[in-house]
Amino acid sequence: MSINQLIFRSFQKNVKSYYLYVFALVFSAALYFAFVTLQYDPLMAEASGSTRGLAAIRAASVLLIVIVTVFLLYANNLFIKRRSKEIGLFQLIGMTKNRIFKILTAENVILYFGSLFIGTFIGFAFSKLIAMTLFKITGVDAVASLYFSDEAFIQTLLVFGSIYILIMLMNYLFIRNQSILSLFHITSKTESRVSKISIIEILIGIFGILLILTGYYVSARLFDGGDSMSVNHLFLAMIFILASVIFGTYFFYKGSVRFITNLIRKNKGGYLNINQVMSLSSIMFRMRSNAMLLTIITTVSALAIGLLSLNYISYYSAERNAENMAPTDFAFVTSEDAVAFGEVLKESGISYSEQRIEVLRVEIDIKEITNNDIENLQFDVGKMRVAVISDLYVEGIDVSQGETLFSGYSDALLTLLNLKDSGTVTFHGLTAAFNQEYVGIYNDSVLPLYFTGGLPAVIVNETTFTMLANDMDPDIQLNSSLYIGFTLADRETVEAADTLFQSMPFSQDEAITPNTR
Repeated sequence: MSINQLIFRSFQKNVKSYYLYVFALVFSAALYFAFVTLQYDPLMAEASGSTRGLAAIRAASVLLIVIVTVFLLYANNLFIKRRSKEIGLFQLIGMTKNRIFKILTAENVILYFGSLFIGTFIGFAFSKLIAMTLFKITGVDAVASLYFSDEAFIQTLLVFGSIYILIMLMNYLFIRNQSILSLFHITSKTESRVSKISIIEILIGIFGILLILTGYYVSARLFDGGDSMSVNHLFLAMIFILASVIFGTYFFYKGSVRFITNLIRKNKGGYLNINQVMSLSSIMFRMRSNAMLLTIITTVSALAIGLLSLNYISYYSAERNAENMAPTDFAFVTSEDAVAFGEVLKESGISYSEQRIEVLRVEIDIKEITNNDIENLQFDVGKMRVAVISDLYVEGIDVSQGETLFSGYSDALLTLLNLKDSGTVTFHGLTAAFNQEYVGIYNDSVLPLYFTGGLPAVIVNETTFTMLANDMDPDIQLNSSLYIGFTLADRETVEAADTLFQSMPFSQDEAITPNTR
């Protein structure tokens, strides 16, 4: 029998054993190719919104590489152990270990890269569905289409080619280190011997629980406004949380489960019924011997739940983002356009309320009310240009003279600035500067993004506002200092009003995108 015939017959014989391995390969290849395709899709430039958004997708693909690598290596480990007796028979009839390795390599080339191309095709087919989902969540007005990226295909081949080399290295070391006798006993041998629990195992179990608790504690404190944390520290904290929880989970399965079940036995004084004996023994053995597999399953499940939660948060935070863009349903910066649109609404029988706010641009210094390291911020907090309005324009707000209230913020900005509860803010006019007492943040947005630029708006007393208006710096003012907002009386008329708005001949500088929540 030739080597080629031996390879073919071995391949036929082990078809049933290939199911799990092939599924792992096809699933991993499809998932990775579909995800990487998003990076190179031209429409993703709008969906990601910025360079940081695209970098986040690339960072997620790196994390996916780690998961796929561990998943495939573990699947290959199970597969090679199932074939241990066959490898032992090859050695028994006189085959060298190198010849056996070549046979396994030839089989793996056919199986691995065949599954890779099938998985890539499936990933290509599902990439449109993933893109449609992402566009729906991010609110991008674009039509998802099937897009085959040569760059994504090459990247997938490079990644899975590297994983294939690791798999072949694992197989080579397995064949080299096993004797003929040990190969015949691998499938019947437990991964860990049942022995009396040791002090080291108890310490490993306790350490695993402590790591998990530490990870959850740090994550709970991650966005605590009372702690000073720069962007770099935030990144390191996230890495620490991932590492502590993942390793803690492994140690938990490896030592904590057996330690806890032993405590249960001791608490019962050794008097266990047959069901308790069988269940505790099975749990102790299975979870300890399959600690790595359970850790992988737990990690992948946690990532899946995390991604679903992120999608849920992204979807339901859209309303908050819309409010930051425009607190009212429609916003204008010129009286002419506001009057024209108001007349169109009246002709259509759509009721609305109108609000006019005079806005100033003022340079302020907030060094004394921020906890973060100023050097780590991307802008100068000593010369921050903000939108300032009078408290007369905000219902339910009465700011005393000499006090300042911030309004409207994003969680990311609040974490970045990490503002104190109180302190002194310095206002710089054209010729003079004066201090105001910072008294806190008003949650609701009162101005659209056009005026705030993503920073909080500043609310001051009417007297202070008049003083700032008399000493304003004309060089830092916007083209318009008037904000006109329309709020519809009936939410069911939003779509009709939006259709009318879109039909009006407004320029981008004259009217702000409507907030059709």
